Amino acid sequence: MSRPLAADLARMWFESGVPMYALLDGASIPDLPDYLRRSGLAHVCLYRGALAPDLARAAPYLVRFAAHEVLARDYAVRGWGEHWGVFFSATASLRELRRHCRRFLMILGPQGKPMYFRYYDPRVLPVFLATCDTMQLRKFFGPIRVFYAEQALAGELYALTLDDGSLQQQVFRFGLTPSPSAGNFVAPGVHRV
Repeated sequence: MSRPLAADLARMWFESGVPMYALLDGASIPDLPDYLRRSGLAHVCLYRGALAPDLARAAPYLVRFAAHEVLARDYAVRGWGEHWGVFFSATASLRELRRHCRRFLMILGPQGKPMYFRYYDPRVLPVFLATCDTMQLRKFFGPIRVFYAEQALAGELYALTLDDGSLQQQVFRFGLTPSPSAGNFVAPGVHRV
């Protein structure tokens, strides 16, 4: 995408004043641990302990970032369409969010064997959330107010929220004519469908 997308995302993500976080997928972002170290962004790996280098490069990382920091720009310029991860807003601390996000890393497969659940892949999260009941949604969202997941092939960004126990999804398209029903949540250049 482009720098105008970065401006649109920054307006959308930061206009509420609630801190923004990303769950970034090391399997989708080359040299993610090095990028995060160089960026100076507050971050932590969701996996515990000392990791082998290959696992550290493929691991998911929780990152707190602000509008002026490099992550928002880099995502818009290099990451859009590359399923880097999901973004969300929350008022909890990095430590609390790490604890919360770790709870969903492992699931039981069809034969009852533990397996990794890559819910932080933006292609997975909306599909998964659509299958959850109210109790599961409340547990999964926890302190998170809104998840953002790109659907890059369609040029869309999904904003997924929990409203009175029900999953709500707003779809934002970039560069389209505004829909007459578009609300005040839409940043300039981004239009709700």
